[in-house]
Amino acid sequence: MAAMEKSPAHSAPSSPATSENSLEGSNLKPLLSQLPSKLDLELMFSKMERSFGDKIQSLHKEVSQIGHRVQTLEEEGKARALHITNIQSLQQTHNEAILFLQRKIEDLDNRGRRNNLRIRGLPETQEGETEDIILLLTGLFNKILGRPLDTVIKFDRTHRAIRPRALSQDTTRDIICKIHHFPLKEAILQKARRLRNIKHGDHQVLIFQDLTQSTLIARRALQPITAALSDMNIRYRWVYPFALVVTQQGTTYSISTPTDVQAFQQALKLPKDTVEDWTGLPL
Repeated sequence: MAAMEKSPAHSAPSSPATSENSLEGSNLKPLLSQLPSKLDLELMFSKMERSFGDKIQSLHKEVSQIGHRVQTLEEEGKARALHITNIQSLQQTHNEAILFLQRKIEDLDNRGRRNNLRIRGLPETQEGETEDIILLLTGLFNKILGRPLDTVIKFDRTHRAIRPRALSQDTTRDIICKIHHFPLKEAILQKARRLRNIKHGDHQVLIFQDLTQSTLIARRALQPITAALSDMNIRYRWVYPFALVVTQQGTTYSISTPTDVQAFQQALKLPKDTVEDWTGLPL
């Protein structure tokens, strides 16, 4: 039997893994060639650094400007606050000076009325009739003093008060008179205060000291105080320049401006009634 011939040797086929690696290697080379180099990265980071540096510098400049503006505003605010404080202090000084002048004028006006009396309740004559006020007052005052009705009283002036617009035409106007002799005027006023009921015919008559309008407003504002003093049987008096005065155990307490009210109430242990400001000034 003839010997069998050997088949020529065949190379072993390549494995699939070897083929895939070869393919991937050939595909990655173009990709790797496109990646930035170290120099590219350095240039890119350098540009970014410059860009961020410029932005940070710009931001720092803006913050610095804002800080300067805030500082300027704070300084201006402090200057305005100081200016307002100075204005308030100056206004307080002006208000005190105005009040002082008001009190001086009021005192001068009241002293010019020292001989004046205001009589309320005397009827007016009918239209067309002549009114003899001097004769009317002479009889009334002599009756109050207990003297003959025809005793002569010297008057410097006598007249009816001007009728306010709000006053009804049927309301009798007050009579204001100036008696020449001050002691006689005081005697009439004191006697009238002691009398409970002064009549002229069927008419009730009241007699007051003639005072300025500002003094009357102040006295009206202090009515809660005078009412409390009367309830506690504490004697008080009005003085010139305008003031409400109380003397107890050798100590004198007074109210001449609205700022005196609280201390006056505390010192005399009065109810803390609200008293309106009669000056019209913020003191």
